[in-house]
Amino acid sequence: MKTTIRLTSDCEVTLTAVDPYTDELRTRVFWVPTRGGYVREGTEHSAEDAQVCAGLSRHGVTLTADNSEDLLRTIRGEWALYRREALKEFRA
Repeated sequence: MKTTIRLTSDCEVTLTAVDPYTDELRTRVFWVPTRGGYVREGTEHSAEDAQVCAGLSRHGVTLTADNSEDLLRTIRGEWALYRREALKEFRA
């Protein structure tokens, strides 16, 4: 399965890929408020959706984005980091 990371609506990015840790196909939806702010993961677009941190994790430095293109660029970079970290763990 090829990884797809695309802008699915204004200030929303959908990532579909095989998770390198679980080997399962996952779809994750990330969004940011229209005027920018903290990146969140979820489909409700509410404060209940979890904030996303570096490496697409739940702890650490919280990710921010200013607009749709910034969000897309951020998620692409953080997905690459997530995959690199998984590869390091498997090589250890």
